[in-house]
Amino acid sequence: MIPFRFKADRQLALDYAQELGEVEAAAIIESGVIGSVDQARILARFYWRMVDASVAEDVESEMENLHNAFSAACYQAGFIKMWHDAIPED
Repeated sequence: MIPFRFKADRQLALDYAQELGEVEAAAIIESGVIGSVDQARILARFYWRMVDASVAEDVESEMENLHNAFSAACYQAGFIKMWHDAIPED
């Protein structure tokens, strides 16, 4: 399960998924389960797209909460390497 700290964090991620057209990421967030390395990759890439899209908004603490929730879920599912590999280098 994705350990969201607050329900509002989950909803924020779903709102961004809709705004960014990230249907697969939204489905993963809705289910709360990362079941494959491909799903981990989708969620990780979505997270960084969401961070880029949120730069002008005051949601830094929520992004930190989502980072913690998504990385913890990847770790628990055995896909933490994929999470780390998806971190942008710039």
